[in-house]
Amino acid sequence: ASARESVQDVGTRGAETGQSQVLSWREFADLVPMSALVQDEPRELKASGRLHWLHWVVIGLSLLLTFGAWQFAKNELHEKVERQLARESGQVVQLVQERMRKYEDALWGGVALWDTVESDLDHGRWLAYSRSLRLESKYPGINGIGVIHPISREKARSHEAAQHDWWPKFKIYPEHDQEALFPITFIEPVESNSKAVGLDMAHETNRLTALLKARDTGEAQITGPIVLVQDAEQTPGFLF
Repeated sequence: ASARESVQDVGTRGAETGQSQVLSWREFADLVPMSALVQDEPRELKASGRLHWLHWVVIGLSLLLTFGAWQFAKNELHEKVERQLARESGQVVQLVQERMRKYEDALWGGVALWDTVESDLDHGRWLAYSRSLRLESKYPGINGIGVIHPISREKARSHEAAQHDWWPKFKIYPEHDQEALFPITFIEPVESNSKAVGLDMAHETNRLTALLKARDTGEAQITGPIVLVQDAEQTPGFLF
């Protein structure tokens, strides 16, 4: 009230004197208390500090959209990884199958040689055949390729003696209770497979099962995981 009166007094004095007065801001501030200027500010700040319901809707929709985008990106990444894994695993399986077919072709070549010479297959012929395969360059992963002779126990000593020309220490081992013997008679390269020379495949069920199945079906068979006797590192492998 005092502020309004002061302004009115100034206006009245100006009217009486017939002069208009222009107040500077400082003069106006001296006449009007600052409390009169800022008395409405707390109410305005309080009102502006409250979130309207529309603001909450916008925030909620923003969070929902953000979560949806994250979930979509997550699913896309998961599906992409699964597709890539399926594609790469399929390629690996295909490469393994191709490699195994190459291994089988080498074995069937040996079978053809056996059928051609029959009982005349000796170490010299097998050595020539194995060298023609060029195992190290054309068949990586093959430790050796050999011949297994099925023989009866009665012929074990004579079979051993027949191999002494090329391998003086040839001996069928180890002892077992099976009726038939299936010793590895030839294997190349013999330098890295010397411990396998004379090894009787009938001494262990895993080896014997695959061998008999191959004989009875006429198809190549693979043993379960085994440790090759000639492998100093004891790395799991298999016989084909």
